[in-house]
Amino acid sequence: MTRPELPVIIAGAGWAGLAAAVELSRYDIPVTVLESAKQIGGRARRVPFKPADTGVKASTEATHSTAHTLSVDNGQHLLIGAFESTLSLMRTIGVREQQAFKRINLSLTIMCGPNKTVDLQTPNLPAPLHFVWGLLTANGLSLRERFKALWFYHRLAKQDFTLAEDESCASLFDRHHQSDNVIKTLWKPLCLGSLNTPIDQASAQVFLRILRESLTHTRHDSNLLLPQQDLSAVVPDPAMDFIERRGGSVKLGQRVQQLHINHEEIVGLTLDDRSLKARHVILATPCQVTAKLCQSNPDTAHLGDSLTRLRANPICTVYLQYPEDFSLKQDMLGIVDTVSQWVFDRKIYGQAGLMAVVISGPGKHMTLSNAQLIQTVTSELAQHFPHWPQPLHTMVVRERRATFHCAVNINKIRPANTTPVQGLWIAGDYTNTGLPATLEGAVRSGVRAARRVMESMNE
Repeated sequence: MTRPELPVIIAGAGWAGLAAAVELSRYDIPVTVLESAKQIGGRARRVPFKPADTGVKASTEATHSTAHTLSVDNGQHLLIGAFESTLSLMRTIGVREQQAFKRINLSLTIMCGPNKTVDLQTPNLPAPLHFVWGLLTANGLSLRERFKALWFYHRLAKQDFTLAEDESCASLFDRHHQSDNVIKTLWKPLCLGSLNTPIDQASAQVFLRILRESLTHTRHDSNLLLPQQDLSAVVPDPAMDFIERRGGSVKLGQRVQQLHINHEEIVGLTLDDRSLKARHVILATPCQVTAKLCQSNPDTAHLGDSLTRLRANPICTVYLQYPEDFSLKQDMLGIVDTVSQWVFDRKIYGQAGLMAVVISGPGKHMTLSNAQLIQTVTSELAQHFPHWPQPLHTMVVRERRATFHCAVNINKIRPANTTPVQGLWIAGDYTNTGLPATLEGAVRSGVRAARRVMESMNE
């Protein structure tokens, strides 16, 4: 491999950009990472816990927590054991999984009312028998509902979790005669939690890709990985250290304003205050930023226009600090027929009494003020936990562009890592990884973009 005269420039220090930079740094290829914000990590980073009835927006610039400042994440994340690219990245940068995550067997506890719960637990059996047994023994579902769900899973497995034509998840569930109760308490929470898109619009093909990766190979692929540290400590901070130890650099407050393209070849870019020469550039910027940069140049205008077709969906996280002796019986649980969808007990972070309530996708909750949203979520939890007091402190984090809208046939418009311009590549969870907008999708896209760069250097 020919060592480049100029460093590879990576615009964006989210998980995709950092993964690309780490992959290149592994092979001693110099990199320069440019991040427009004053912190790295993108949509998966730590933010200071600022208790206030008005909350904070995710666009608020965060600083690293101090010994006297509680930090949280700008959105509660959950990984699964099948996310091997992320786990491999962690091993490369020296992060031990046992320190970063608590790994547990797939388990779902969904509260349907004060006195009704659907509970699915998977045993230590080989895949897919562990999930089959979990469905057969799920509490809160009738025997008929369990067998229909099992038959649904069997039919999907026979067709390798693929479809001849994409359809909505709601259509898929209806076509396979899933009951309203099973959809509400099992398939809908899984779909909305993984795709961040309402089931009547969500791509069944992408949902089935998640099921195939997590349920068909080994039992460990379906394990839930619950972070025990803030997200910045899991990847962004150690990734930056790795990059800099290998001779690369990560520069904050550096916004790319324009791409320089000559005869369909990247030659540089313009920042706020200067220009840089470049032979290879990876745009790991948010989709809308990448679209704007591409639209401003005739050679990439068509790509930029196509990126504008990718809509965005929000995720809200409501943090509620209760007295330290209040906790859930499990690490997480789901709630249906409420604004609140998932509740995570952050005691495994060492933050006793702190609950993270996640609300995925668009909805009426986006029209509520932070104070109204806090009141709504607090009241809903009080219905299930009437002995809990009012929270001591609260905070709302709204990621208005948390994920792309994972609609039917979305993979047909998601871009590849390559572009029409030699030396210009794109990375991000919105690229065509086949996965929904997850941390794993971001990491995979970053690694793939880096490998495309290295392949081009060998040509």
